[in-house]
Amino acid sequence: LYPVMGPAIRKAVSEDIKRMLESINTTVEHSFSLKRLGWRFQALFSGKSYTEIVLSHAYVYRVKQVFLIHRKTGLLLYDVSDSSKGIAHDADMVSSMLTAIKDFVNDSLDVEREEGHLDTIQMGEYTIWIEQGPHAILAAIIEGRPPEDLKVVMKEALEGIHVNFIEELESFDGDTEPFEKTERFLQMCIKKQEKEKKQKKPVALILITIILLIVAGFMIYKTVEDKINFNNFISELKTEPGFYIDKYNRTLKKHFVSGLKDPLAKNPYNIAKNFGYDTSNITFNFKPFISLDENLILKRIRQKLKLSDSFKMKYLNGTLYINQPVNENLKDKFLNIATTVPGVTKIVFKERKPVTDTVFVKKTVVVKKEEVKKDIFDISKIYFVFKFNEVKLDSAQKIKFAKLISKIDKVYDFNFNNDSVPVIIVRGTTSRKGNVEANRLVAFERAKKFIELMVKAGIPIETLVPQIIIKENNDKTIYPVRSISFKVKYVKPEEL
Repeated sequence: LYPVMGPAIRKAVSEDIKRMLESINTTVEHSFSLKRLGWRFQALFSGKSYTEIVLSHAYVYRVKQVFLIHRKTGLLLYDVSDSSKGIAHDADMVSSMLTAIKDFVNDSLDVEREEGHLDTIQMGEYTIWIEQGPHAILAAIIEGRPPEDLKVVMKEALEGIHVNFIEELESFDGDTEPFEKTERFLQMCIKKQEKEKKQKKPVALILITIILLIVAGFMIYKTVEDKINFNNFISELKTEPGFYIDKYNRTLKKHFVSGLKDPLAKNPYNIAKNFGYDTSNITFNFKPFISLDENLILKRIRQKLKLSDSFKMKYLNGTLYINQPVNENLKDKFLNIATTVPGVTKIVFKERKPVTDTVFVKKTVVVKKEEVKKDIFDISKIYFVFKFNEVKLDSAQKIKFAKLISKIDKVYDFNFNNDSVPVIIVRGTTSRKGNVEANRLVAFERAKKFIELMVKAGIPIETLVPQIIIKENNDKTIYPVRSISFKVKYVKPEEL
């Protein structure tokens, strides 16, 4: 066994060392490339070694054609090629050429046939690998850079041919037909690995995606803007006199609002226009009702009696106050509508006081003017303090309230030639601390409630005017926050 095993072992070791050097060279060439990081991650998650990943990406090749040549005669036994057209049109000529080259190299270099043989021929972009067996030679024409593992495949194919066709090889007499069955072994060597084509960036797809994102963003923006605008519109409609909003809804194209509407209320389509809505895209479904809003009650009375906007009258808590003299005919008309206008339960007419003798009035002025001034000054010094929005008089405040009414009665008994009328301004004091608008509303309601107490005490309501005073931080007036104070002002009768 020594002559057989020794060369075989040396050859196997040599092939392993050569394959290892090829692998190391390939690994070093790709160790510092930009793909290194990606390959290491691939090796980490795929379970393969880093060297295997490098080799799988480094070799790009294609076996074009494989020849089985009889070693002794140099004749072609059989050949196979890949699916595309083979590069060797005359396989017999190629096999003869390979045999001639092999013999020439051996003869020229004086190499013993048992010790060495030609295994690689390089021709431009093509490489010819040759594997020799005892009776046959296997030659593969390869395009590109093949991996060393391909030689192992060729060795295994050649060994399989020798095992299965040893008798045919030893007794070969020129008949190649039996070797057609070697195709399955030769096909084992037809391998390829093509370079991956760089995919072009989907520019069109990117542009379409960007456009779709812009359109989607714009639609979201318009939807949010329309929702905010619609909510503001509904809030405005709820505060508008003569409307009661029951339901409302919005879609991409239509808006719906339903509820109750007074016939004298504003046109909702005009309100919608103020918010930029196209009136064709909004639908109102209102049922009629009679609103008890103060402004609409006055508007309804003016419409029924055909009064101008300059006619002076007020409405408060079911009572209609006529603030200018009217003739008997108009008075009858007012009395008749008390039963036809909802909300009006009482009508109070302002009566003009009779004109007195001028000389008497002048004497009265001389006698009472100073006293009246003192009463007016005393009234301005009186104030009441309440907790929050409550207006209830305790025992001490009731005494002070009686004194206030007495002073006001003295002022009302006095007049300046009937050309002016005293008006009591009931002032609710508040501050800017917290919500200013809420504070103003509470102060105004407090003044109105105190006026109700004064009306019950017999003070004519047409001479009482509520007012709000906001106390600043540096204000040193005597009136504290949540207080009610008073001021007397004389105005002409027609200005009431």
